[in-house]
Amino acid sequence: AVQAQPELGRVVTIKPEWTGAEGSSLYLSAGEQITMEALLYGLLLHSGNDAALAVAGFCGGDTETFVGWMNDKAVALGMEHTHFTNPSGLNEAGHYSSAADMALLARAVLASEPLARIVSTRTITIGGRSLTNHNRLLWRYEGCTGMKTGYTTEAKYCLSGTACRDGMTLIAVVLGGESSDERFATAKQMLDYGFANYRIVTPEKLDVEPIRVERGISDFSELEYDSFSLLLEKGKEAKIEQRITLEPSLQAPVAKGDVAGYVEFYVDGELQTKVPVRVTEDNGEIGFSDIFSRVLKKLLAFA
Repeated sequence: AVQAQPELGRVVTIKPEWTGAEGSSLYLSAGEQITMEALLYGLLLHSGNDAALAVAGFCGGDTETFVGWMNDKAVALGMEHTHFTNPSGLNEAGHYSSAADMALLARAVLASEPLARIVSTRTITIGGRSLTNHNRLLWRYEGCTGMKTGYTTEAKYCLSGTACRDGMTLIAVVLGGESSDERFATAKQMLDYGFANYRIVTPEKLDVEPIRVERGISDFSELEYDSFSLLLEKGKEAKIEQRITLEPSLQAPVAKGDVAGYVEFYVDGELQTKVPVRVTEDNGEIGFSDIFSRVLKKLLAFA
């Protein structure tokens, strides 16, 4: 059966075709029963290529289906220079990626609480195995949160390294390193540069005036927008400018969450991003009887 998103506690019975993978391995045995969580720890801490086959085979029903899902996910994440042909990352024609795409994938992993927890784990005993993370940065770099080493003869020494300090998370991707030490040293240099020269800034929110709603039960609707954080070079905090652009009015009916305009964030006069300004509550369309009642009240007020 296909298990696109199995529970971590789900027990997997290892099939013979998932064993004996080349390269680093958990040495899974046919018929062995192991949880999905243990397979993921074995995959992400120990680079178990047999664990990759087991996860793919169990979740997708077969490896080909799972690899298809991998490529679909790559497209959804905006990984424009990536194509997968196997679940383990071993050398194969047509299997490729880029540093920028691996950074997008790392960001998606950090957004998943279970995966983020696993890749930040230094050592664990699970599924009858004692596992130690291959990522030395977890011991050597302050604030390191992951993520994954890799090596093949063609790709050489690779690393996606992540770290968080003062609420700012950075991702460093190294591909084609000449040695294991080099990839860690290069990632450290990249992260050091980022933390030394950049910071996260959350501009103070502006007040947004209510917007007129034509033929609305209420003449006006309140508006709001979500606060937004910017990654800026240090020293440019004072150069942030926010500009609000709204529709002249909205036409009823209006639903909570409808977009009425945008707040644009500029740094040094250059647009960085824009955030939608949304209606805070429903505002239905006024009926004929309501219009008549309003007009009557106004006439009586002048009488």
